[in-house]
Amino acid sequence: MVKLYLDIDGVLNPYPKMGKIGHYPDYENIKIMTEGHPGIDYMYLRLSKKMGQEILRLNIDIIWNTTWCDIESGLVNIANYLGLQRATKLNFEPYPIAYERVDYAPHSKWEHYRDQKLNRLLDHVREHNEPFIWCDDEAIDKPTRKILTKLQSELPPHLLVQPHSGSGITNYEMDMMREFVENYSIESN
Repeated sequence: MVKLYLDIDGVLNPYPKMGKIGHYPDYENIKIMTEGHPGIDYMYLRLSKKMGQEILRLNIDIIWNTTWCDIESGLVNIANYLGLQRATKLNFEPYPIAYERVDYAPHSKWEHYRDQKLNRLLDHVREHNEPFIWCDDEAIDKPTRKILTKLQSELPPHLLVQPHSGSGITNYEMDMMREFVENYSIESN
């Protein structure tokens, strides 16, 4: 079955630009409780139940690949609101950087998180060896694309989806994912 590695911020939770809240008309500002997270009791996210329903209709394995993975209660509350309770998550415990970066050494907190997302995704993909979609607004950057290109022959068919962080997933990205799933669901059964 095709796997969808899914980010939250900038993908399901768009960052509004100039008053635009995102593609789906039912976006709401939702208070997400983050019990047990040091210093943060809740956060407000812009989420769309319609988007959650469209993702479910893809009929694929959904796997969280997001920095929200280390805020367990927040991730559960997001999944519940979107109707994505069957999604699993990648482990976001401290993780050594195992894959050599192509053209720079990580130096910022963001680069560290991006590399962790890539490392976890590659480990999981290699373990399951099934077609996959990676949907992330920021982690699929030029260095990441170079690594995935270098590893092309080792990986199953895949699709990289990089929505604009101001709109999150739109019909364009959903259509790309639907087409990929249609092409590879039969093959992987």
